[in-house]
Amino acid sequence: MVFAQISTGAALVDTTKQRMQDIDQRIQRANDLFSDITAATHEQTRGIEQINVAIAQLDQATQDNASMVQQTAAAQDLKQRSRSLQRGTTSRWWIDPTALRPCTWALPLAPRHPRTHAKTPLLISGEWQ
Repeated sequence: MVFAQISTGAALVDTTKQRMQDIDQRIQRANDLFSDITAATHEQTRGIEQINVAIAQLDQATQDNASMVQQTAAAQDLKQRSRSLQRGTTSRWWIDPTALRPCTWALPLAPRHPRTHAKTPLLISGEWQ
């Protein structure tokens, strides 16, 4: 009977030992998973930070583009007003077509580069020849 109790006790110790080793392995596996999760979380955080930087750069580029569009629109408006002012100013000028007559004299222009043997151009009646 004592021998049977000792055998039963030894079997229980072996079973307990086996279960404790199994628990220890599962705890180690859980620790490994937590470490993997922590590493993945840090990597994800770095990725999100990079995305935030990229979004900030895109936002800055968008603001720069909007500023350039505003400047272009202002320049276009100024050009349009200047054009209107010029038209208003020049619309008061007129040339009497009956007063126009052809030029009867020619004005020689400065000679071309000495190495060329081209003729000196003449300005006749306001046109190049």
